[in-house]
Amino acid sequence: MDVGAKAEIHALIQELAERGLAIIMISSELPEMLGMSDRVAVMHAGTVSGVLSRAEATQDKIHRARAGAPVVRTGSCDSDSGLHYEDGRCTEEKRRSPSRDRRAGAGAG
Repeated sequence: MDVGAKAEIHALIQELAERGLAIIMISSELPEMLGMSDRVAVMHAGTVSGVLSRAEATQDKIHRARAGAPVVRTGSCDSDSGLHYEDGRCTEEKRRSPSRDRRAGAGAG
């Protein structure tokens, strides 16, 4: 792909992200990923081996995750994303169902 086409695609991705759309970008070019991503998910042997925020994503951590090494977290998950750390990975929060919450509080008062 030529440089001009890539710049147009990057501008479109940025515009869509600013509108609030989620974009999944797959790239083998590390500088491109680091420059375009809010979060980087790294795969090894067919599974996600780590998810790093933009602030956490370094070339070293990404290379380690690509090799299957554990990802060492240095910050916290994005609090607005509904994610939390579990076994060193950023995962979705396990929320209690509203009906369970009501039962738990039924006798309080």
